[in-house]
Amino acid sequence: MASNISESIVDDMIAHGIDFVTSVPCKQLAGVIEYVENNDRVIHIPSNKEDEGMGLCAGAYMGGKRPCIIMQNTAIGVTVNTLATLIQYYQFPLPMLISYRGELGEPVACQVEMALHTKALLDQLHIPTFHFHKKGEWMVSLKVTNMEMKKNILNGHSISTKDILSQPNPYSDMPMTMDMGLKMPKNLSVIPNKMTMKMIMLGAMYAPSDKLTIMGMLMFNDKEMMLDTYKGMMDRNYIGSFNTSSSDISKISFLGLYNLYQSEESRWHLTLGLEQGLGESSKKGIVLNPMNMKSSITLPYGMQSSDKALRLLSSITNVSKFGDFIIGNQLAIKNIVSKKNWNFGDEFEYNLWFQGSFNKSISYSIRLNYKDQDSIEGRDKSIMAPVQTSNPNNYGGQTLNLGLGFNTIFDVFGGKYKDRFSIEILKPINQDKNGLQMKDGLTIQLGFQKML
Repeated sequence: MASNISESIVDDMIAHGIDFVTSVPCKQLAGVIEYVENNDRVIHIPSNKEDEGMGLCAGAYMGGKRPCIIMQNTAIGVTVNTLATLIQYYQFPLPMLISYRGELGEPVACQVEMALHTKALLDQLHIPTFHFHKKGEWMVSLKVTNMEMKKNILNGHSISTKDILSQPNPYSDMPMTMDMGLKMPKNLSVIPNKMTMKMIMLGAMYAPSDKLTIMGMLMFNDKEMMLDTYKGMMDRNYIGSFNTSSSDISKISFLGLYNLYQSEESRWHLTLGLEQGLGESSKKGIVLNPMNMKSSITLPYGMQSSDKALRLLSSITNVSKFGDFIIGNQLAIKNIVSKKNWNFGDEFEYNLWFQGSFNKSISYSIRLNYKDQDSIEGRDKSIMAPVQTSNPNNYGGQTLNLGLGFNTIFDVFGGKYKDRFSIEILKPINQDKNGLQMKDGLTIQLGFQKML
């Protein structure tokens, strides 16, 4: 078993059939070069220049060997002609182990300039690169989500306005207004017809080691619901419509991502963390009641920004490469560890996705998303209204969504790494929700990531 990273690199090269190596002196890869030199399982011939080494690799390949070159990124500029007219023109397979000089902390100033052009030169030559991020690196991210809900379903099946108005109101014995002493109607009398949710998530990632990445995320949400009010008895005629809304910082989370296993074809990682609800959980709003009067009430659970609960987040993810395509899957669980008087239910989520590329800069993905969430635990005694969203049993359930996404890379903000932009559209294909709920519509997610 290899005792250090240099030996691991060489052992993996040999395990994949490399039996001829040429190298140009490099301080960062000195350990790799030394181990190659003293290894009798591979032929090592040092080179004076990188383009000379590529000529040696071409000759070795024609002689039945599987060659590799070890070099420094600052010499890529002088190898462009050899790469294009020899290696690529004659289609010689050539793995290149290249040290990345010029990164943060580089003591030699002239090395920095070439580092800015390294990946661009390789991209221009259509040479795929695999850059292994090291400890001390940062990444920031932004995700904006817009989701709409329209119409209503009862236990997963469509339901008409007339049938909703015939559903019992669990708070019919409670007073409608304290000053008049009138009770609420026996049946539901307020019907939501549209809800829009906008969410903004800011994230930051830092790698204290090559195995561990620490993540922090802050979520802001904005909700708006349009509702219709009907008379509480007699002819049940339509009275009017009204809107309610809420917006707040909803939650913050801190997680650790640990790399369990990684090879050229597959990787596994485990995520553990905590999520704390921050937003308001008893926000009030003005509504139009079945008596055709405006009143102030505590808004139903779905319009609150959070439940203020503390949750344990856990997930395991696998990403595997099959030729030019990638298949990934993830299991994620949210469990309440510190309860309040009411809480959104525990959540289980599974994602399966397929990813391919149009070219070096644009990729596409198809994702299947399954979510199973329990109904609300507990209740807020101040949330009482003749509307389905006031009933804790009308939350949670099972949903299945199909998503189509696109990722692209631009050099917008400059720096060592390019900027990644993404868009994904999710469409529900099955909704088996608990009780009476609004029906999910399209969800659109926009994302941005920047390595620092």
